[in-house]
Parts: sequence; structure tokens; C-alpha cells
Amino acid sequence: MVKSKYQFDRWNAQPKQTWAYSMFLKYDFELTRISAAHYTAKKFIYSGLKSAGATLNDAPEEKFGFINDEVGRYQYIKEWSDLYNEFDNWTNLNSLLTLASNLETYLAASVRLAITSNPGVLLGLSKSIDGAILLKNQDKPLNASHEIVEACTRGDWGSRLKVFSRTFGTLPSFASAHADLEFIRKVRNEVGHSFGRDIEQAQEHGQVNKVPIRKLNHERFRNLQKIIWSVVRDIDGFLLHNHIGEFEVIDFYNKQPHEHRQMEIRRRTMLLKKAVGRYGAVPRGKTFCSGLIEYWDEL
Repeated sequence: MVKSKYQFDRWNAQPKQTWAYSMFLKYDFELTRISAAHYTAKKFIYSGLKSAGATLNDAPEEKFGFINDEVGRYQYIKEWSDLYNEFDNWTNLNSLLTLASNLETYLAASVRLAITSNPGVLLGLSKSIDGAILLKNQDKPLNASHEIVEACTRGDWGSRLKVFSRTFGTLPSFASAHADLEFIRKVRNEVGHSFGRDIEQAQEHGQVNKVPIRKLNHERFRNLQKIIWSVVRDIDGFLLHNHIGEFEVIDFYNKQPHEHRQMEIRRRTMLLKKAVGRYGAVPRGKTFCSGLIEYWDEL
């Protein structure tokens, strides 16, 4: 096995993505598998009904093969099919809500990380202050500008993008996704607060008729998911290489047992290398780990 000769460089990250991004991908993969399970089940059900010669006017129990209170709610397969398609639509809407939540969880984590790493951005003086110095010398957790994190994850996307650009610099691909992100935000709020319906109409006083649920098919959901993939990938690379650097692994080292600090550097190097290998997104070699420890000791 070839030994890694990669050296520690505070502002130049070895990995191509943050640990926060790795977690985003794990949650997104989970959502994709769940969504795919439902989508394939839907295809299988309709294929089976077609093979069985079902017509829209058949009674459901004739083709489903069982009778209970649930099947008995539908007189014809068409009635069941219409409601099943509504359920499919509701599943797509809730999948989008979950996707939006994953995006905002990632954004909160990465923005907080970037500010903690590079607090000088709050003064318009990027990299003038190494956040690792504050990390090492503060007894309490660093206040990573809660206001900026909140401003980047709440409100309409126009205001969020302004705060992000003013703080970290402009990311054109992020800004170009404004319309799609705003659509996702609006749908998420509708699903979370008004059963997938227009919020103002649903809350209108004197409303006696059901407001129609927003329509979202599987293909549209998948397209929006791909847009979020692209946005998160670009944000992650931008923040990692401009503001975060190797701060994640520095923070990881700071969280290791403090009794390790009393050991000689060779022993500390091996313990850090093993710890990062177990929990880190990217394994680090001895050269890197010893360089990080020397850097930390000199802060």
C-alpha cells in the first residue's frame, strides 16, 4: 500500500467535499431509495392490473383478491385509481419537503462551518483571522454568527442569496437556481402548513370548498432533486476551497481526548490517523496528521 505524502495545508483542502456534504448525500440517497420503492410499486400494481384484464368499471375486490374495510371504500377500480394517483402526488410533495429540509440542514451546517473557520468574512477581511485560533483558545463553543446562518436558511431565496453573496462572495450557479429554489420553498411551506395547498387560499376566512392540492409528478420531483444536487455540490466546493480548507479535520482533532495532548507527537499522529480513518470522510496519512498537530501546537 502506497503511503500518503500529502502534507497539511490549512487553507487548501485535500478532500473534494466537506463531511457535511457527505451527510447530505447519505440522506439524499436514503430518500431516493424510498421514493424509488414507491415508484416501482406503483408501476408494478398497474402492470399487474393490466395483465389481469382489469377495467376501470371493475369492483376492486375482483382484482385485488381480498375484501376488507379499506377495499370496500371504493366501488370501482377507477375510483381507487384516482385516489391512488392523489396519494402518489402527495408522496412526491412530501419527498420534495424532505429534500428541501435536507438542503437547509446542509446549508446551515456548511455556512456555520465556513464562518467558524474564517470569521474574518464577517468583517469583509477573509482569512485575516484563523478560526482555529479561536477554537483552541475559547472555553465555550464559538458563536458562529447565528444571524447569518438563520438568514441563509429562512425567508425567500432572494434574501438568502443576498446574505450569502455579501458574506462569502458571489456563486453564479447558486444564484441562477433562484427560481427553482423559490418554487421548492413555496411547495415545502404549502405541504408543511396547508396540506399541500396554496396557503393564502387555504387560510381564507369563509372558505367552504377544498382548495386543490398542488400537482407534482415523479419526473418533476426528480428534476428538482437534480437541481438541488448541483446547487449543493457547487456551494460545497466554493465554501470548502475559499473559506473552510482543512478546518473540519482541525475541529475533529480538537474534539479528541485531551489526554492525547500530553503524548509525544508520533503517538498523537497515529491516534489521529486511526480516528480520522474510522470517522472521517477522507482518510489522512501520517505526514498530514503530524503536520496538523505541529500546526495546532504552534497556534
